[in-house]
Amino acid sequence: MNTKIVLLLSLILFASCEGDSYHKVKGGDFTVNYTDRGITEEATALARYWKENNLIAEGKQDIALFFVDKIWIVKLIAGNPKEPLTFEERKLLIELENDLSEKVFHGDPVSIQISNSKFETVYEIDS
Repeated sequence: MNTKIVLLLSLILFASCEGDSYHKVKGGDFTVNYTDRGITEEATALARYWKENNLIAEGKQDIALFFVDKIWIVKLIAGNPKEPLTFEERKLLIELENDLSEKVFHGDPVSIQISNSKFETVYEIDS
């Protein structure tokens, strides 16, 4: 995994979600939230990827996984979701989308979305 991606995630993405209406794959302070029990295997694979690539931040961290219209949506909570991403940050997140597609979701398309603590999309990474 690109060390720049690890650094980017540790700087801008770090928080936990509000609410408890999700199914969860937990490992310490890291949680993958998802609504459809049919994607438990993929949520587990995503959690494993995050751990194996040292993407887990210090402290509590939640991400969400959804499967909508044949696209895997990974929502990352931003510490300050109103700040626009730089070109370099967008480029790194597109690289992460591509890596997730290849290594976790068997070539299926992935969309990374930056969200607030309620997993409401604030910014979508265009790939």
